[in-house]
Amino acid sequence: EATKSAFAAITVQAGVEASKTESETAVKVTLKSRVVTWGDQQHGGDSSGVQHRLDDIVQLKATKRAFAGLRSDGEVVAWGSELYGGDASSVQKDLVNVKEIFCSQSSFAALRSDGGLTVWGHQDDLLYDDELVEALGSHVQYVATSKLAMTAVKDDGTYVTWGSPDHGGSQ
Repeated sequence: EATKSAFAAITVQAGVEASKTESETAVKVTLKSRVVTWGDQQHGGDSSGVQHRLDDIVQLKATKRAFAGLRSDGEVVAWGSELYGGDASSVQKDLVNVKEIFCSQSSFAALRSDGGLTVWGHQDDLLYDDELVEALGSHVQYVATSKLAMTAVKDDGTYVTWGSPDHGGSQ
């Protein structure tokens, strides 16, 4: 993934251990992932503040100036420009049991396994709408994004769109 001027990649290390007894042979394979970042420190190139939480990342997403990583345990880690979603501390309590992350150029959305949605990032781009996200409840199945708009597809087949009307939103 890449922001405007920084990069992040998931690296994977594999380990293999074999053991043998008289009656059976066992092989244990372990995989360990971590994230490496480089580039403009203001745009996510410096992940040292969250590196201790970047183990077992299974998904990476990037806005224009921030990254978010989904851990295998369902927690989300964000870093980079605060304005573009690099600081998720205000919603961190809701970033558990997440199954997928989505992003626009300036905001992130995390879809939880209960169908709830948490959005954070740039507050001036019409995507950061707590009331609308709360009104969605826990019935979201998928999120589609454009540059400055998001659409939540609900489990009953209906959808809700928000963000910039010039980019497919409805506000």
